[in-house]
Amino acid sequence: MTGTQSPTDPDIDDAVRRILSRERPTVALRPPLWHDPARFTVVVAAVGLLVTANLPWLHQEGIGQTVVVTGRSGVADGVLLAVLALATARVVLSDGIARSRDWLFRWLPAILGLTGLLFVLSAVRSMANQLVIWKHYGATGVYEPWFYVFLGAGLVFAFAAIWVGLERGLARTTGGLPNERLVVHPAGLARAVVTTVGLILGVMGGMALALNLGVEGAAVSLPLVAGSILGGGLGGMTGARLGRLVIHG
Repeated sequence: MTGTQSPTDPDIDDAVRRILSRERPTVALRPPLWHDPARFTVVVAAVGLLVTANLPWLHQEGIGQTVVVTGRSGVADGVLLAVLALATARVVLSDGIARSRDWLFRWLPAILGLTGLLFVLSAVRSMANQLVIWKHYGATGVYEPWFYVFLGAGLVFAFAAIWVGLERGLARTTGGLPNERLVVHPAGLARAVVTTVGLILGVMGGMALALNLGVEGAAVSLPLVAGSILGGGLGGMTGARLGRLVIHG
């Protein structure tokens, strides 16, 4: 038996089209890499950081010998940032992470990008500290062009990763399904702030203690790292305990 569609019935094609349009993700998570400038930039910058971290950043003049500093020297800021950037590139290329509805995985590129900015600042501070040390011995430090290339690549990497994280983190849907929302409770936020303050103060205290041990030159790097880790750990735990006591009475 054949039937005819009533003129008052809705158009079936239009109804299906409306349903499909509602399930379409608000953000295209997996376009080809060359069609996604932010992800492509993260990958290219990570490779650039890996190369420039192993090239000369600084050299010494004026005391009859040539000393060259690279991203592997001292606390190895350059190598650490390169490793972080490569890990971030893997994150932005991962299908599983890109399609995750969990808020932490969607914001992960932005978190890693912010961490990368800290490493860039640490590299600048390390080189400035090396200049002060050399000046104390009557030598002059000269920056190499590769250090500026490294800084540029680090900044580009960080902001591109933050952009990817923002794009994914603010997406309302993934694959047509609602994403898990990041819910910030005032008590949890207050504890996080107190813990972070304790962590920062602990790191600063550990670094100050290491610098006052009287260790000369490059040998101070190991006590500096150890003091930062131990001080940060103690400060973070103390801040977390204080946060719980203050908030819960």
